[in-house]
Order: sequence, then structure tokens, then C-alpha cells
Amino acid sequence: MHEFEELEQIGLVLRHGESSVLPVLKKRLKEITGPETLFFHRKMANDQIGVFIAVRHEDLPAVRRLLGGEGVA
Repeated sequence: MHEFEELEQIGLVLRHGESSVLPVLKKRLKEITGPETLFFHRKMANDQIGVFIAVRHEDLPAVRRLLGGEGVA
């Protein structure tokens, strides 16, 4: 990713027991947006998982459709 490209950021919190969605979500994001999307996750309090996604502005609508279709957002 070029450092001057406009990036959009999405943050999610997954509930305990939803961690199985992480590899699937990461794979689908890569299929839709290519390798330039940033995807990080970290265990938080109460066994929740914080997820941070940074995508190019032009990829944001497709990512939102994916998240909505998966019932994540």
C-alpha cells in the first residue's frame, strides 16, 4: 500500500466463541481486496476479540457488503 493512499478503517468486537470466523473473514477479505488490506486481531477483556481492518477507500463498499452478509456488521 502506498503511504499516501486514502485508507478506511473498520473496527469490530467479536464475542466469546466467535473466534472461528477470523480465518474465514481474513481469507474472504483477501479475495475481495487483494493483499493490501490490513487485518489485525487481539484478545480483549471477557474473551472478546478486537478486530481492526484497514482497506483502500474503493474497497470499502465491498468489505461492508461482506461483513453485512456474514452478520458481522
